[in-house]
Amino acid sequence: MTIYLDVHGTLVATDEATLRPGAAELLQALHEAGHEVTLWSTGGSGYASRFARLFGLQPWVTETLTKTSWQPAPDVCVDDSSKYLVGSRLNVKVTIYLGDPGDTELLRAAEAIAALD
Repeated sequence: MTIYLDVHGTLVATDEATLRPGAAELLQALHEAGHEVTLWSTGGSGYASRFARLFGLQPWVTETLTKTSWQPAPDVCVDDSSKYLVGSRLNVKVTIYLGDPGDTELLRAAEAIAALD
């Protein structure tokens, strides 16, 4: 499956200093299961790439995109904004991540994605 994950507010806190709990584990598990993992952002492909490097996520990321690029639609989309939920099989809206170390939103996303397999 192709899976798009938003960066700002979804994987990375709005202060851009904290990776959401479970983010690295989710990307690694998706990659190891054979899924194509794309990070995308309204800030552009370079913005998404920067955070992939900063938090060591690049080994599990297939590509990075600007949010104007989603043709064909991904199978799954995970985002904190309903506007960008463009998945053809599953959309998971998460709450915006503000840095709470007890956050479990990506666990919920992982469970929803696993249910598709």
